[in-house]
Amino acid sequence: MGAKRFSPTKLTSDQINTKYPPPSGYPSELANQQAQTGAALNNSYDQSDSDTDDDNWPEDASLWADDFFLFQRESSLQQQTRHSMELAAAHFPTLYTSGGSEDPDTLQFSVEVAEEEWYMSVIHYHEEDACMFIRHRPPFVKQYSLEARDIIRFLQPSPCLHTHHFAIAFTRRQENSSDQITKSERGSFMFQLKVSTGDVCYNRIFIHREKVTSHFPTNQIPRKTKIVRFTDVQNKDWYMDVKRYNSGFYGFVTDWLRFVREWNLRPTDVIQFYNPAKPSHSKHFLVEVREKSIRLIRRNLAAKNTRKTVSNTSVEG
Repeated sequence: MGAKRFSPTKLTSDQINTKYPPPSGYPSELANQQAQTGAALNNSYDQSDSDTDDDNWPEDASLWADDFFLFQRESSLQQQTRHSMELAAAHFPTLYTSGGSEDPDTLQFSVEVAEEEWYMSVIHYHEEDACMFIRHRPPFVKQYSLEARDIIRFLQPSPCLHTHHFAIAFTRRQENSSDQITKSERGSFMFQLKVSTGDVCYNRIFIHREKVTSHFPTNQIPRKTKIVRFTDVQNKDWYMDVKRYNSGFYGFVTDWLRFVREWNLRPTDVIQFYNPAKPSHSKHFLVEVREKSIRLIRRNLAAKNTRKTVSNTSVEG
C-alpha cells in the first residue's frame, strides 16, 4: 500500500542526512532541526485511521500558508502521469540527466489534510523529456477520490524533512467547468475530421496526407512508426502510431480504438485537433470531440420530454 500514517520514527535526523543531503542552501543544523520539529509534530497527531472524504479537502489557500507553493497540475485518471521536465528540473532533485535515467527515484509526499504520506517512484522519461510517476498512482487517485481535472498543488512543506520531501494539496474541479478544452489550453486550431463508419469499427483512422504533413512535426513521415501523443478534455493521454498507408493517406493506430470506445464515438461525430498552448514536446497535441455533446444533449432532451409525456398521460388517465 502506498499510503502510510505519519510516524515519529519514520525518518530520524540521522537517517535523513544519510539517505538525503540537506536542502540546497540550508545548513545541516537547520535540516536536523526541521526533522526534529517534524517528529515532534508527528507525536501530536491522532494515530487513529484518517477520514479522507470530500468534506476534508481544504478550499481556503490560507490553510497552506506555512507551505511554499511550487506548481500545480490537473489530475489525470491514468495509471502513470507525466509532468514537463522543465517543471520537474526546477523543483524535484536529481531527476534530470542529459541522457535520461533508467533508475527511478523516490519522492515523499505529505498529504497533510489526511495526515498520510506517500512514497512515489519517479523517473526521467527521456523519450518525451518528461518526469513520470510510475508507482502507486491508481491507489493514490482512489484514496482521495480524485476526478479528471481536479487541481493537485505541489508545495514545499514546513518543516521540510529532506530534499525529497514535498506536500500535496487538492482542489475540486468546479461543477460548472466546461467539458471542452479551454481557450488558455488551446494553441492554434489544426483541423477537424468527421468520423466514418470504418473509423469506429477498426483500430485506425485514416487522415489525408496534406493534413498530416502540414500539421505534424515532420514534413515527410517514413513508413516506420512515429508515435504522437494526444491529450483529451479529461486530461487523458492517447498514444497513436502514425504510419503511411499509401500515397494519399496516413493511418493513426494503437490507441485509436480505445479512444473510440472511451468517447463512444459514432459515425458523423466530429473531432478537432489543436496545438496545445504549452506542449510537453514537439509531438504533443490536443484532441476534442466537438459535436458528440450536441447529439447527447438532444438525446437527453428527447428522453426528458418522453418521460414528461408519459407522466402527463398517467395523470390524465
